[in-house]
Amino acid sequence: RYLTAPGGLRTRGGASIREHAIAAATVDAAKQIGAPAIVVITKSGFSARLVSSYRPSMPVFAVTTEQTTFRQLAAVWGVHPVLAEDVEVTYEDLSDFGRRAVLEAGVGEKGASVAITAGFPFHQTGSTNNMRLDRL
Repeated sequence: RYLTAPGGLRTRGGASIREHAIAAATVDAAKQIGAPAIVVITKSGFSARLVSSYRPSMPVFAVTTEQTTFRQLAAVWGVHPVLAEDVEVTYEDLSDFGRRAVLEAGVGEKGASVAITAGFPFHQTGSTNNMRLDRL
């Protein structure tokens, strides 16, 4: 079901069409490059839930600095929550932390490609608008 948001942007299931497009593109890109995992940098967990809703064949590592979000994501299909304590809240530091978590979990090998999604302005709820392909 679609709803109309301010500015005429349609939404589906509480997420904007733009957010769905980023989530779907992240899952599709991860499949195409043979990524062993997807890394989602999230404050509220919304982006990780949205990516998970596309049922990717690889695990979703959700990096968050929020204890409550970390606990909530433990119950989400295909999501491996990662609590980033004592980590600088920057894209580079959190994405590095997420990539290390994938390696430490034994899911991927060093040098493997991975899809990372986050939002800018950084760590602001509801701002997921970026997808990047990187290496572990």
